Amino acid sequence: MTFAELVDRVASKGPFQFLHTVLLGLPILSMANHNLLQIFTAATPAHHCRPPPNASAGPWVLPMGPNEKPEPCLRFVYPPNASLPNDTQGATEPCLDGWTYDVSTRDSIVTEWDLVCNSNKLKEMAQSIFMAGILIGGLVLGDLSDRFGRKPILTCSYLLLAASGSGAAFSPTLPIYSVFRFLCGCGISGITLSTTILSEPQGEGTGTRSLGSTSLKPRVWLSHRHRVTLVKQGAAPLGTPEAPSEHNNKHNSSSFNTEDLPRAWHLPGVEWVSTRMRAVKSISLGYFYTSGQFILPGLAYAIPQWRWLQLTVSIPFFAFFLLSWWLPESIRWMILSGRSSKALKTFRQVAAFNGKKEEGEKLSLEEIKLNLQKEITLAKAKHSIADLFRTPILRRVTFCLSLAWFSTGFAYYSLAMGVEEFGVNLYVLQLIFGGVDVPAKFITMVSISYLGRHTTEAVVLLLAGGCILSLIFVPSDLLTLRTVLAVFGKGCLSSSFSCLFLYTSELYPTVIRQTGMGINNLWTRVGSMTAPLVKITGELKPFIPNVIFGTIALLGGSAALFLPETLNRPLPETVEDLENWSLQAKEPKQEPEAENTSQRISLQPCELGLGPN
Repeated sequence: MTFAELVDRVASKGPFQFLHTVLLGLPILSMANHNLLQIFTAATPAHHCRPPPNASAGPWVLPMGPNEKPEPCLRFVYPPNASLPNDTQGATEPCLDGWTYDVSTRDSIVTEWDLVCNSNKLKEMAQSIFMAGILIGGLVLGDLSDRFGRKPILTCSYLLLAASGSGAAFSPTLPIYSVFRFLCGCGISGITLSTTILSEPQGEGTGTRSLGSTSLKPRVWLSHRHRVTLVKQGAAPLGTPEAPSEHNNKHNSSSFNTEDLPRAWHLPGVEWVSTRMRAVKSISLGYFYTSGQFILPGLAYAIPQWRWLQLTVSIPFFAFFLLSWWLPESIRWMILSGRSSKALKTFRQVAAFNGKKEEGEKLSLEEIKLNLQKEITLAKAKHSIADLFRTPILRRVTFCLSLAWFSTGFAYYSLAMGVEEFGVNLYVLQLIFGGVDVPAKFITMVSISYLGRHTTEAVVLLLAGGCILSLIFVPSDLLTLRTVLAVFGKGCLSSSFSCLFLYTSELYPTVIRQTGMGINNLWTRVGSMTAPLVKITGELKPFIPNVIFGTIALLGGSAALFLPETLNRPLPETVEDLENWSLQAKEPKQEPEAENTSQRISLQPCELGLGPN
């Protein structure tokens, strides 16, 4: 019996699964509020220079900019109590006495700390610091979760996000606010990491892809030069399983299955569900974050004060902190950490909660260890980042995937955090930006199943880059066209994320899959951290940020063209499997029967001197 079958027998269906899913899913829904919060808490309203204290009480005349609108960062140098007509070109000076803001709709950190004109780059810096917290948190908390367990880090991350988010709401200055936002990023990273690890699916990302099948027998994969010998002996060609099985047929099908994802990228809650329900539950949980994008505009509209909005989205994590004590620790982590007795106790508690107490009592430590024996063995294997660059094919895959991941995160946050730049109602546009993810995910699921991962990833990134570059040539007064291009580009980048999750897990061999996923995830966070800083270059020329964002997206799409296709191929177990893929891609494609005939030709009587000597 495999570990997946053990879960099916004891505790795969029941009220525990529903409660477990809700407890892990609700924080994911709320995390969208924090990730995109600065769209509203750092909104820049219309503003102009405040008159000097000795100005007359009459109407204040403002210099006009090139767009025939009042200049927001300059004022005329007036003598006291003087006035000038609007068309007078007088000497100007910066806003020495501050600014006057239109706060009829909402206030923000911009209005409170005057983050406009020469100080507007500080707003982007604050968002970049938040993204840096997500990056650093992943590096630090990932190691801690391996040492102390997934549940303690998850619980502490809830508390960290609740406390730091609330602290940001009471920050008296921008530096203190930035520190709290950095800690918020660390908390979000810890929640994401621990939640996904707590969701470890049976078999994926653990060093074997046959754990869910009927056989746990390890397979020996030979290099390409042994292929003819295998065929002569009647064995299956390299790259195909030794014998057909239900699991391998699953990987050779063209349908999208979330079991193809490694465990660190699975959505929460699938460790405790049956194999049949894993895909359905994972897809449904994937929309928790999307739903959060619909909630944020409503909250922002109802709460126009940025401090109260910051506090509102942070307070629920105190409740998640208390509720997380009910969540069980990962069974795998307890077994691999030598806490088998506690793992058995947890299994029995879940079985009893689901009304299968008798089945739970039948379990023993030996049975659990036996079902996880292969994972225990594979967990002892250590691989470093250097392994990703040891062979030409791995260097190519790592470089191309890193560029694709970086460009996706880089361009995605340039659009997601730039909602107010399109001149449309902030709340409506955010609803549209969140809603486009729904069809984008569905279309991606269909595309990668029939067109392939390689084509899908390249096309969506190239389209996204084209949309961003097109914004340069669309006049600012064509708001509808600019909005359509931005929404379409954001949908393409959402599709890129969905495709990359699966594509990356299928490209890296099992022995270094987790290492490859980790380094590419790092590049995504670097991209999202860099995006706000690039926006500062808009002070030089307004089109420069879009040139950079669009060009990088095009480079990422071009890099994807150099990656091998993984559709209808089994997951590579070793580096040799990946090399054989590359070699097979260069050979003319043959029909299966013709290929078998050509492989057996060396065993047939040969004429015309074409046979082997």
